[in-house]
Amino acid sequence: MPSSKDKIAALLSKSPREDELAQEVLRLVRSLVNTPLRLTELVGPCCTTPELVAWLGISRQGIHKAATENRLVAVQLGRTWYYPTWQMRPDRALDKNIGKIHALLRQKMGPVEAACWWASGETPPKQAIFSGDTHKLMAQARKASSHGEPEVMP
Repeated sequence: MPSSKDKIAALLSKSPREDELAQEVLRLVRSLVNTPLRLTELVGPCCTTPELVAWLGISRQGIHKAATENRLVAVQLGRTWYYPTWQMRPDRALDKNIGKIHALLRQKMGPVEAACWWASGETPPKQAIFSGDTHKLMAQARKASSHGEPEVMP
């Protein structure tokens, strides 16, 4: 999974630079700048609800519903919701497997602990989820949630 820096560099290297491309770069830069540093260290770059509304093209209510149903990894700090950007697919769809695994984690973990699980280990689940090995990740999530705490992946 490419880092935000790599995503920005790749977008900037495309030619010609169209308006949609410029908007995409702007969204990525905002997500890097607007996320509290500690949260970024724990779960990676995040975006806020308005940025996610623009990315997915659905309403704030739809975003909130997906977050409360654990179909979307979300962390609320104060009155602001943050969504790790690694879960956003280029086709602007939400990955159903992320929702299944995250719902399992949230049965026993708080939102921050569950979000941290996704970013833990040498091969974080946030990278492994897109490789298609969902069964292995589900087993690891079950094991981690049975302890009620994040488990660093090998």
